[in-house]
Amino acid sequence: MVESIGRTLGDPRFRDAVLIAYGYRCAFCGFDARLQHAPVGIEAAHIQWHQARGPDVVPNGLSLCALHHKLFDRGALTLAASGHIAVSPLVNGGSGTDRWVVDLDGGEAEVPRASADHPDPAFLETHRRKVFRAGSG
Repeated sequence: MVESIGRTLGDPRFRDAVLIAYGYRCAFCGFDARLQHAPVGIEAAHIQWHQARGPDVVPNGLSLCALHHKLFDRGALTLAASGHIAVSPLVNGGSGTDRWVVDLDGGEAEVPRASADHPDPAFLETHRRKVFRAGSG
């Protein structure tokens, strides 16, 4: 059974637990910048959002850089059931978009070493159904 860490929006225990599980690295691109010893631009993203009753547990979290966190929350990126990164066909832009977003399509996301901390398939399915922009409009 997965136990909730807390229900407060922005609970630092959730953030810390997710970032530690992922080694302070973006699960999608590996970004891991630090300013001295402090991580910069790495965030703990809820897979199933707080407002959709997503719990503050590591299996409902991904460590993502600020760019990929925003894109994940907007439905431009998700994780397929296979664990591979899926990019919405609605994403478009120039060479930077290709390099930092489109080229991720089909790549493997990094997961925590501990299998108990891996993303929960039920939360990922909810993200794919309710957030990911798979359509053409």
